[in-house]
Amino acid sequence: MFPQGYHAPRARFSSTGATGALMQRFYQTEWQHIPLASCAKLSCFTLPDAAFYAAFYEAFFRKYPSFADMPASWRAQKKTWAEKVLSCLPAAGAPRVLSVGCGLGYLESLMLAQRADIQFHCAEIADAPLRWLRPLLPEGRCHVGYAPDCLPPDLAFDLIYCGSIDYAMPDDVWRRLLQALRARLTQGGGILILSASLWPDPPMSVRSYARRCRQLWRVLRHLLGLQAVQFWGWMRTVGENTALCRKAGLSTLTYGPIGSDPHGLWIMAYP
Repeated sequence: MFPQGYHAPRARFSSTGATGALMQRFYQTEWQHIPLASCAKLSCFTLPDAAFYAAFYEAFFRKYPSFADMPASWRAQKKTWAEKVLSCLPAAGAPRVLSVGCGLGYLESLMLAQRADIQFHCAEIADAPLRWLRPLLPEGRCHVGYAPDCLPPDLAFDLIYCGSIDYAMPDDVWRRLLQALRARLTQGGGILILSASLWPDPPMSVRSYARRCRQLWRVLRHLLGLQAVQFWGWMRTVGENTALCRKAGLSTLTYGPIGSDPHGLWIMAYP
């Protein structure tokens, strides 16, 4: 999903950049092996809109009839993420869990296969991706719209996790979302952030400048009509991510790499 070749293990968990000054934009030409230009006119300045995603998911469901048809590498990554979420749940009871940005619902399907007692609520901004997830959950557990506004006001959760949604929001929007989700936690509950958009190099390093130059070159090629790219969102360093959590009132943090993806990061955050 992300540009290839970003790998700098020694610098991967540097806290440099906590001021939020980097906020490196990145761009896509395809997603899930579907050329984005086949879905809509691409923009290197604005994020994809609802019409873009509606067209994309039409193409997506034509290409992939079921979870089993998805690329093995994608399913393996989601399995690793599901294991991380499960490790954050209490061993007993029937925890109430909110998935923000659940997408297709593959994580939830994997977790329900291991723990049928989880009381899942899933929030997604569009209905289109939920085709495979809805049959797996009781009626009323899929919520379409922006969390937490799309949820019943009396619901609180033992765990809230955000699966690869941070990249699509600038700092102020992401911080406000974390603040709003914090208010939906039960006593002792926490927020788990699963990110696939970690910026792996220290901001002032030669590697970092080289990567930024390559991204600028992609924008220039787009403007010259040589290859269209879609502005996809922002990448952040570990320091930028954790600083935003603290600004949102989440002061107790643990974090680390997830899987073998050089862009993978998990953050477990508590008020």
